[in-house]
Amino acid sequence: MTTPKEGTTDPKLEIKGFTQEDVNSMMGKVRSEERAKYLDYDKLKERAAVADKLEKANLTKEERTTQEAATWQRKAIDSEARIADMAIRADIRVQAALQGIIDPDAAVALIDRSGIVYSEEEGVKGVAEALTALVTAKPYLKGVAGKPAAPNLNAKDGKPVGATPQLSAEQRNVAHRLYPELSHTDAEVKYNKGMPAKA
Repeated sequence: MTTPKEGTTDPKLEIKGFTQEDVNSMMGKVRSEERAKYLDYDKLKERAAVADKLEKANLTKEERTTQEAATWQRKAIDSEARIADMAIRADIRVQAALQGIIDPDAAVALIDRSGIVYSEEEGVKGVAEALTALVTAKPYLKGVAGKPAAPNLNAKDGKPVGATPQLSAEQRNVAHRLYPELSHTDAEVKYNKGMPAKA
């Protein structure tokens, strides 16, 4: 292999520079070529629609009936799959709540469904076993011993509703004077319910 001498340039090694006009011209040419490829797209689309109509018109009554039956069969299969999925999800939620799982929706998302089956005749089978395996693998779903399984959504300030009424200081004093024989909490509850005082 020979190397070019100093001061001489090899035409193969020369790099041609492009101006912005050259780049714009090349890009315009590429765009024009691409547009030309798809100029007849709308016409082809219309022809395809006409061909579909003609094909359907040329089908025999038996072929049309077969196609419609296949369509309805697919819809029926899809409906059965949705029904099975809803039945399985509902059964998982119910059994999860019965087993003390604190978040039945998490059980639905995390459970292994490979052993769960649904049939119209027998219903859902295999949920109890799958939930047992899930709780064994993820024991935190059962909650902590000694604590409530689910949060009290009706609570105010962390206290269950109805346990201690939210009375003003003046109302609490009135309740204690009206019901001196009761504990402060019971007096406040009775006052809150509006029960008449004993004579």
